[in-house]
Amino acid sequence: MNRIAEHREARGLTQKHLADLVGVDAASISRYERGAVDPRFARATKIASALGVSLDDLYVHDGNAATPQPVRGEVAA
Repeated sequence: MNRIAEHREARGLTQKHLADLVGVDAASISRYERGAVDPRFARATKIASALGVSLDDLYVHDGNAATPQPVRGEVAA
């Protein structure tokens, strides 16, 4: 589970604004926030930077959670 929406909302950003900062479309941010797709490392790093948080802060750590895997068809950032 990620905390992208939590950090985005805390900074008063819309999905569109965050998408513009990261260089993706708002639909991608929506998919990331819902957990439908996990962003690749480079994109997650851009999101963290745009939100002013560490990469660790984007994710809720759960010892039982599976390691995120690249999603088929996602283009590397």
